[in-house]
Amino acid sequence: MSPGKVRTRERIKAAALELFDEQSYGTTTLQDIADRLGLTKAALYYYFKTKDELLEEISAPFLDGFQRIVTDAEARPHAPDELRTLLLALTTHLLGQRRMVTVLAFDRSVTKHAVKQRMHELTDRTVALLVGPQAQPAQVVRARATIGAIMIPVLSLPAETDGADVAATISAVAGDTLKLE
Repeated sequence: MSPGKVRTRERIKAAALELFDEQSYGTTTLQDIADRLGLTKAALYYYFKTKDELLEEISAPFLDGFQRIVTDAEARPHAPDELRTLLLALTTHLLGQRRMVTVLAFDRSVTKHAVKQRMHELTDRTVALLVGPQAQPAQVVRARATIGAIMIPVLSLPAETDGADVAATISAVAGDTLKLE
C-alpha cells in the first residue's frame, strides 16, 4: 500500500474512533466517517468494507497490548511485586488508549461485538491473576474493584493528563484496593 493510502487509512481509523466516542458505534455510519474526512462513501469503502471491520482494526492495538500484558503476567509468579507490575503496565496501557477504552467499556452498541467479548475475557484473566488460585468470592470482588480503581481515574482525568507519575499513582491506589502487602 502506498504511503498516501496508508495515511488515508490511518485518518479513517482516527475519525471513526472519534465518532464512536462522540456519538457511539451504533449510531455512527460509514457516511458519517466519510463526511468527517471529506471523502465519498465509496472511497471509504475502498479501505473498509464494513463498520465491524473498522472497529476490529481500531481496537486491535488496545486489545493486543492488553493481551500481551496479561500473557506476560501469567508467565510470572503470583507475588505482590509482580501484581504491582501488572497494575502499572495495565494502567499505563489504558492511559494511552482512553478513547478506545471508553468505547469498549461504555458503548452499549458494542456489547455483543467480538471485540467487547475479547475485552471481557482479558479482564477476567486479569482478575484471575489478581486473586490467584482458589480465590474466595470476596477476593474476586476486591479484584474487580481494583480494576475499577484504575478505570475511573483513567477515564475521568483530562485527556492531557498522562505520564509515568499519573500511572504510578493510579496503580498504587489500585494496589491499595487489592491490599497488596
